[in-house]
Amino acid sequence: MNSYVLIFVGVIFSVIGQLLLRKSSLVKTNSVVLLYSNVFALCGYLFMAVSTILNVLALREIEIKELIFIFPLNYILVPILAIYFFDERIEKVQISGMLFVFFGSIVFNSGKLFL
Repeated sequence: MNSYVLIFVGVIFSVIGQLLLRKSSLVKTNSVVLLYSNVFALCGYLFMAVSTILNVLALREIEIKELIFIFPLNYILVPILAIYFFDERIEKVQISGMLFVFFGSIVFNSGKLFL
C-alpha cells in the first residue's frame, strides 16, 4: 500500500479515536475504572493504536519532513467534527489557532507545494 495512503488513513483513525475518547468522557460514572474502560474509550484507544502503527509503517518509506503537512490535519479536523457530533462551540482563539496551524504548514512546506 502507498505510504501516503497509510498516513492519511492513520490521520483518519486518529481523528476517530480522539472523537471516541471525547464521547467516552461524556459517560456519567462514579468509577475511574469504568470511565477509562467503557466501550467508547476502548475503541478510541484501539483507533489511536492502529493510527500509530500505520504512521510507523509509513515512516519506513517516507521522511518525516515530507509528512509535516499531513499530521496537523488532526488539529483542524477534530474541533470541526466535535462541533458536528457534540454540539461544541469553538471560540475565536481556537479558530485562530487552527488557521495558524494550517498556514504554518503551508509556509513550512511551500517549497514542496509550489515547486
